[in-house]
Amino acid sequence: MIWVLVIPTLIQARQYLDAFALAGIGTKAWDETPTLQDFYQYCSPAFIKLDSIASNSRHILEALEQIRLRLNYWLTTRVGQSISRPSSFRTDAKLLVFALRNLSSEADAAILALSAYAAALRRALSSKASIFFLDEAPILFQFDSIAELIGRLCANGAKAGIRVILSAQEPESIYQSKAAPKIFANITTRLVGRIQSSAVDPFITRFKYPEEIIRVNSTEAFYPKREGIYSQWLLDDNGKLTFCRYYPAHCLLAAVANNPHEQELRTLFLKKYQDNPLLGLVRFSEDYIRMIRGEELSPEAQQLLKSLFQQMKGAA
Repeated sequence: MIWVLVIPTLIQARQYLDAFALAGIGTKAWDETPTLQDFYQYCSPAFIKLDSIASNSRHILEALEQIRLRLNYWLTTRVGQSISRPSSFRTDAKLLVFALRNLSSEADAAILALSAYAAALRRALSSKASIFFLDEAPILFQFDSIAELIGRLCANGAKAGIRVILSAQEPESIYQSKAAPKIFANITTRLVGRIQSSAVDPFITRFKYPEEIIRVNSTEAFYPKREGIYSQWLLDDNGKLTFCRYYPAHCLLAAVANNPHEQELRTLFLKKYQDNPLLGLVRFSEDYIRMIRGEELSPEAQQLLKSLFQQMKGAA
Protein backbone atom coordinates (compact mmCIF):
# COMPACT_ATOMS: atom_id res chain seq x y z
CA MET A 1 0.00 0.00 0.00
CA ILE A 2 1.24 3.50 -0.86
CA TRP A 3 0.54 6.41 1.45
CA VAL A 4 0.77 9.79 -0.24
CA LEU A 5 0.41 12.73 2.13
CA VAL A 6 -1.01 15.55 0.02
CA ILE A 7 -2.41 17.85 2.71
CA PRO A 8 -1.91 17.33 6.46
CA THR A 9 -5.58 16.72 7.32
CA LEU A 10 -8.94 16.50 5.61
CA ILE A 11 -10.15 19.40 7.75
CA GLN A 12 -7.37 21.61 6.43
CA ALA A 13 -8.11 20.46 2.89
CA ARG A 14 -11.73 21.49 3.29
CA GLN A 15 -10.72 24.83 4.75
CA TYR A 16 -8.38 25.51 1.83
CA LEU A 17 -11.03 24.65 -0.76
CA ASP A 18 -13.65 26.77 1.01
CA ALA A 19 -11.23 29.71 1.00
CA PHE A 20 -10.59 29.32 -2.73
CA ALA A 21 -14.31 29.13 -3.48
CA LEU A 22 -15.04 32.15 -1.28
CA ALA A 23 -12.43 34.24 -3.10
CA GLY A 24 -14.22 33.62 -6.40
CA ILE A 25 -13.25 32.82 -9.97
CA GLY A 26 -10.47 34.94 -11.43
CA THR A 27 -8.93 35.96 -8.12
CA LYS A 28 -5.34 35.21 -7.11
CA ALA A 29 -6.53 32.78 -4.45
CA TRP A 30 -8.66 30.93 -6.99
CA ASP A 31 -5.73 30.63 -9.39
CA GLU A 32 -3.73 28.97 -6.61
CA THR A 33 -6.28 26.16 -6.20
CA PRO A 34 -4.44 22.79 -6.06
CA THR A 35 -4.80 20.85 -9.31
CA LEU A 36 -3.35 17.79 -11.00
CA GLN A 37 -0.12 19.69 -11.55
CA ASP A 38 0.35 19.97 -7.79
CA PHE A 39 -0.54 16.34 -7.18
CA TYR A 40 2.15 15.32 -9.68
CA GLN A 41 4.76 17.00 -7.48
CA TYR A 42 3.42 15.24 -4.40
CA CYS A 43 3.98 11.82 -5.98
CA SER A 44 7.73 11.98 -5.55
CA PRO A 45 9.97 9.99 -3.17
CA ALA A 46 11.39 13.18 -1.68
CA PHE A 47 7.98 14.66 -0.84
CA ILE A 48 6.59 11.58 0.91
CA LYS A 49 9.97 10.81 2.56
CA LEU A 50 10.05 7.31 1.17
CA ASP A 51 13.10 6.19 3.15
CA SER A 52 11.32 6.84 6.43
CA ILE A 53 8.24 4.80 5.46
CA ALA A 54 9.84 1.43 4.75
CA SER A 55 13.28 -0.08 4.78
CA ASN A 56 12.63 -1.89 1.50
CA SER A 57 11.14 0.79 -0.73
CA ARG A 58 12.02 -0.59 -4.18
CA HIS A 59 8.48 -1.72 -5.01
CA ILE A 60 7.01 1.52 -3.74
CA LEU A 61 9.50 3.48 -5.83
CA GLU A 62 8.56 1.53 -8.96
CA ALA A 63 4.88 2.20 -8.27
CA LEU A 64 5.56 5.91 -7.83
CA GLU A 65 7.44 6.04 -11.11
CA GLN A 66 4.48 4.38 -12.86
CA ILE A 67 2.06 6.86 -11.27
CA ARG A 68 4.17 9.82 -12.32
CA LEU A 69 4.51 8.39 -15.84
CA ARG A 70 0.73 8.11 -16.26
CA LEU A 71 0.12 11.53 -14.74
CA ASN A 72 2.71 13.10 -17.02
CA TYR A 73 0.98 11.50 -20.02
CA TRP A 74 -2.38 12.99 -19.06
CA LEU A 75 -0.87 16.40 -18.43
CA THR A 76 0.34 16.54 -22.03
CA THR A 77 -3.03 15.73 -23.61
CA ARG A 78 -5.54 18.41 -24.61
CA VAL A 79 -8.08 17.27 -22.06
CA GLY A 80 -5.41 16.85 -19.40
CA GLN A 81 -4.24 20.41 -19.88
CA SER A 82 -7.82 21.59 -19.39
CA ILE A 83 -8.55 19.65 -16.22
CA SER A 84 -5.15 20.44 -14.65
CA ARG A 85 -5.97 24.14 -14.31
CA PRO A 86 -8.38 25.98 -12.01
CA SER A 87 -11.86 26.17 -13.50
CA SER A 88 -12.64 29.31 -15.49
CA PHE A 89 -16.42 29.10 -15.00
CA ARG A 90 -18.86 28.55 -12.18
CA THR A 91 -20.00 24.95 -12.00
CA ASP A 92 -23.22 26.00 -10.26
CA ALA A 93 -24.36 28.17 -13.17
CA LYS A 94 -27.94 27.66 -14.35
CA LEU A 95 -26.73 26.82 -17.86
CA LEU A 96 -23.59 24.71 -18.19
CA VAL A 97 -22.17 23.94 -21.65
CA PHE A 98 -19.55 21.31 -22.47
CA ALA A 99 -17.94 21.92 -25.87
CA LEU A 100 -17.08 18.42 -27.12
CA ARG A 101 -15.72 19.47 -30.48
CA ASN A 102 -12.51 18.06 -31.96
CA LEU A 103 -12.43 14.98 -29.74
CA SER A 104 -9.59 12.81 -30.99
CA SER A 105 -9.59 9.74 -28.77
CA GLU A 106 -11.83 7.50 -26.70
CA ALA A 107 -9.83 8.39 -23.59
CA ASP A 108 -10.52 12.12 -24.00
CA ALA A 109 -14.18 11.41 -24.64
CA ALA A 110 -14.38 9.26 -21.51
CA ILE A 111 -13.04 12.04 -19.28
CA LEU A 112 -15.37 14.67 -20.71
CA ALA A 113 -18.30 12.26 -20.51
CA LEU A 114 -17.60 11.64 -16.83
CA SER A 115 -17.33 15.40 -16.25
CA ALA A 116 -20.70 15.97 -17.91
CA TYR A 117 -22.22 13.08 -15.97
CA ALA A 118 -20.91 14.45 -12.66
CA ALA A 119 -22.30 17.90 -13.52
CA ALA A 120 -25.69 16.34 -14.32
CA LEU A 121 -25.75 14.55 -10.97
CA ARG A 122 -24.87 17.77 -9.13
CA ARG A 123 -27.77 19.48 -10.88
CA ALA A 124 -30.07 16.65 -9.83
CA LEU A 125 -29.09 17.14 -6.19
CA SER A 126 -29.47 20.93 -6.28
CA SER A 127 -32.74 21.27 -8.23
CA LYS A 128 -35.98 19.40 -8.70
CA ALA A 129 -35.68 19.21 -12.47
CA SER A 130 -32.88 19.64 -14.99
CA ILE A 131 -32.36 19.10 -18.71
CA PHE A 132 -29.41 17.27 -20.27
CA PHE A 133 -29.26 18.35 -23.92
CA LEU A 134 -26.89 16.70 -26.41
CA ASP A 135 -26.45 18.45 -29.75
CA GLU A 136 -25.20 16.68 -32.90
CA ALA A 137 -25.70 13.33 -31.17
CA PRO A 138 -24.66 11.05 -34.09
CA ILE A 139 -21.16 12.57 -34.11
CA LEU A 140 -20.65 12.11 -30.37
CA PHE A 141 -22.14 8.61 -30.39
CA GLN A 142 -19.03 7.45 -32.23
CA PHE A 143 -17.44 7.35 -28.78
CA ASP A 144 -18.71 4.42 -26.70
CA SER A 145 -18.08 6.22 -23.40
CA ILE A 146 -20.41 9.07 -24.37
CA ALA A 147 -23.04 6.68 -25.72
CA GLU A 148 -22.98 4.67 -22.49
CA LEU A 149 -23.30 7.86 -20.45
CA ILE A 150 -26.41 8.92 -22.38
CA GLY A 151 -27.88 5.45 -22.09
CA ARG A 152 -27.36 5.52 -18.32
CA LEU A 153 -29.01 8.93 -18.03
CA CYS A 154 -31.95 7.85 -20.18
CA ALA A 155 -32.48 4.74 -18.07
CA ASN A 156 -32.02 6.25 -14.61
CA GLY A 157 -32.01 10.04 -14.97
CA ALA A 158 -35.77 10.51 -14.65
CA LYS A 159 -35.63 9.23 -11.06
CA ALA A 160 -33.35 12.17 -10.21
CA GLY A 161 -35.32 14.72 -12.23
CA ILE A 162 -32.96 14.68 -15.23
CA ARG A 163 -34.64 14.88 -18.64
CA VAL A 164 -32.53 13.91 -21.66
CA ILE A 165 -32.96 15.61 -25.05
CA LEU A 166 -31.03 14.43 -28.12
CA SER A 167 -30.64 16.48 -31.30
CA ALA A 168 -29.69 14.55 -34.44
CA GLN A 169 -29.83 14.78 -38.21
CA GLU A 170 -30.72 11.09 -38.54
CA PRO A 171 -31.50 8.20 -36.14
CA GLU A 172 -29.38 5.44 -37.67
CA SER A 173 -26.11 6.43 -35.94
CA ILE A 174 -27.80 6.33 -32.55
CA TYR A 175 -29.33 2.94 -33.30
CA GLN A 176 -25.88 1.58 -34.16
CA SER A 177 -24.48 2.53 -30.73
CA LYS A 178 -24.22 0.09 -27.83
CA ALA A 179 -26.59 2.15 -25.71
CA ALA A 180 -29.39 2.23 -28.30
CA PRO A 181 -31.76 -0.14 -26.41
CA LYS A 182 -31.59 1.97 -23.22
CA ILE A 183 -32.01 5.22 -25.14
CA PHE A 184 -34.99 4.36 -27.31
CA ALA A 185 -36.73 2.40 -24.56
CA ASN A 186 -36.83 5.52 -22.39
CA ILE A 187 -37.28 8.36 -24.90
CA THR A 188 -40.92 8.18 -25.92
CA THR A 189 -41.38 11.69 -27.33
CA ARG A 190 -39.85 12.67 -30.67
CA LEU A 191 -40.00 15.75 -32.88
CA VAL A 192 -39.15 15.23 -36.54
CA GLY A 193 -38.58 18.30 -38.67
CA ARG A 194 -37.71 18.71 -42.32
CA ILE A 195 -35.68 15.72 -43.59
CA GLN A 196 -34.05 14.73 -46.86
CA SER A 197 -35.70 12.17 -49.11
CA SER A 198 -32.82 9.77 -48.49
CA ALA A 199 -33.51 9.87 -44.74
CA VAL A 200 -37.12 8.67 -45.00
CA ASP A 201 -36.36 4.93 -44.98
CA PRO A 202 -34.56 4.87 -41.58
CA PHE A 203 -37.60 6.48 -39.94
CA ILE A 204 -39.84 3.83 -41.49
CA THR A 205 -37.52 0.99 -40.50
CA ARG A 206 -36.58 2.12 -37.00
CA PHE A 207 -39.67 3.98 -35.79
CA LYS A 208 -42.28 2.12 -37.88
CA TYR A 209 -43.75 5.37 -39.17
CA PRO A 210 -46.26 4.99 -42.03
CA GLU A 211 -44.54 6.00 -45.25
CA GLU A 212 -47.37 8.30 -46.33
CA ILE A 213 -46.92 10.30 -43.10
CA ILE A 214 -43.15 10.57 -42.74
CA ARG A 215 -42.64 11.29 -46.42
CA VAL A 216 -44.51 14.59 -45.92
CA ASN A 217 -41.47 15.75 -43.91
CA SER A 218 -39.30 15.47 -47.02
CA THR A 219 -41.48 17.61 -49.29
CA GLU A 220 -41.05 21.30 -50.05
CA ALA A 221 -44.34 22.00 -48.31
CA PHE A 222 -42.63 21.14 -45.03
CA TYR A 223 -40.01 23.90 -45.30
CA PRO A 224 -40.17 26.65 -42.64
CA LYS A 225 -42.57 29.36 -43.73
CA ARG A 226 -40.91 32.75 -43.99
CA GLU A 227 -44.19 34.60 -44.28
CA GLY A 228 -45.60 33.25 -41.04
CA ILE A 229 -42.24 32.80 -39.25
CA TYR A 230 -42.90 29.24 -38.18
CA SER A 231 -41.46 25.77 -38.69
CA GLN A 232 -43.35 22.50 -39.14
CA TRP A 233 -42.83 19.32 -37.13
CA LEU A 234 -44.14 15.80 -36.76
CA LEU A 235 -44.76 15.08 -33.07
CA ASP A 236 -44.52 11.47 -31.95
CA ASP A 237 -45.90 11.22 -28.41
CA ASN A 238 -45.88 7.56 -27.34
CA GLY A 239 -46.77 6.46 -30.86
CA LYS A 240 -49.44 9.10 -31.45
CA LEU A 241 -48.42 11.12 -34.53
CA THR A 242 -49.49 14.75 -34.89
CA PHE A 243 -48.37 17.44 -37.34
CA CYS A 244 -47.74 20.75 -35.57
CA ARG A 245 -46.10 24.16 -35.95
CA TYR A 246 -43.64 26.14 -33.84
CA TYR A 247 -43.86 29.93 -33.77
CA PRO A 248 -40.66 31.24 -32.15
CA ALA A 249 -40.51 34.57 -30.35
CA HIS A 250 -38.92 37.11 -32.69
CA CYS A 251 -36.35 38.20 -30.09
CA LEU A 252 -35.38 34.58 -29.47
CA LEU A 253 -34.94 33.99 -33.18
CA ALA A 254 -32.86 37.16 -33.52
CA ALA A 255 -30.64 36.20 -30.58
CA VAL A 256 -29.51 32.97 -32.30
CA ALA A 257 -29.18 34.35 -35.86
CA ASN A 258 -25.82 33.08 -37.12
CA ASN A 259 -25.41 34.10 -40.76
CA PRO A 260 -22.49 36.55 -41.16
CA HIS A 261 -24.61 39.47 -42.40
CA GLU A 262 -27.17 38.82 -39.66
CA GLN A 263 -24.50 38.82 -36.98
CA GLU A 264 -23.03 41.99 -38.43
CA LEU A 265 -26.32 43.89 -38.19
CA ARG A 266 -27.01 42.54 -34.71
CA THR A 267 -23.59 43.77 -33.56
CA LEU A 268 -24.35 47.23 -34.93
CA PHE A 269 -27.64 47.42 -33.04
CA LEU A 270 -26.13 46.16 -29.79
CA LYS A 271 -23.29 48.65 -30.10
CA LYS A 272 -25.73 51.52 -30.65
CA TYR A 273 -27.84 50.45 -27.68
CA GLN A 274 -24.95 49.36 -25.47
CA ASP A 275 -26.56 51.04 -22.46
CA ASN A 276 -29.72 48.99 -23.03
CA PRO A 277 -28.82 45.76 -24.89
CA LEU A 278 -32.32 44.32 -24.53
CA LEU A 279 -33.75 47.28 -26.41
CA GLY A 280 -31.04 46.82 -29.03
CA LEU A 281 -32.04 43.19 -29.46
CA VAL A 282 -35.69 44.17 -29.84
CA ARG A 283 -34.81 46.74 -32.51
CA PHE A 284 -32.66 44.20 -34.33
CA SER A 285 -35.38 41.53 -34.14
CA GLU A 286 -37.78 43.86 -35.96
CA ASP A 287 -35.34 44.25 -38.84
CA TYR A 288 -34.33 40.60 -38.70
CA ILE A 289 -37.91 39.57 -39.40
CA ARG A 290 -37.90 41.99 -42.35
CA MET A 291 -34.73 40.31 -43.62
CA ILE A 292 -36.33 36.86 -43.39
CA ARG A 293 -39.41 38.01 -45.27
CA GLY A 294 -37.36 39.83 -47.89
CA GLU A 295 -38.75 43.23 -46.94
CA GLU A 296 -36.96 46.58 -46.90
CA LEU A 297 -34.97 47.33 -43.76
CA SER A 298 -35.91 50.18 -41.44
CA PRO A 299 -34.23 53.61 -41.89
CA GLU A 300 -32.33 52.96 -38.64
CA ALA A 301 -30.84 49.70 -39.94
CA GLN A 302 -30.01 51.27 -43.29
CA GLN A 303 -28.19 54.12 -41.53
CA LEU A 304 -26.19 51.70 -39.38
CA LEU A 305 -25.12 49.68 -42.42
CA LYS A 306 -24.29 52.87 -44.32
CA SER A 307 -22.07 54.08 -41.46
CA LEU A 308 -20.31 50.71 -41.36
CA PHE A 309 -19.71 50.80 -45.10
CA GLN A 310 -18.24 54.30 -44.86
CA GLN A 311 -15.91 53.21 -42.04
CA MET A 312 -14.72 50.22 -44.05
CA LYS A 313 -14.24 52.40 -47.13
CA GLY A 314 -12.26 54.97 -45.12
CA ALA A 315 -10.05 52.27 -43.59
CA ALA A 316 -9.30 50.86 -47.05
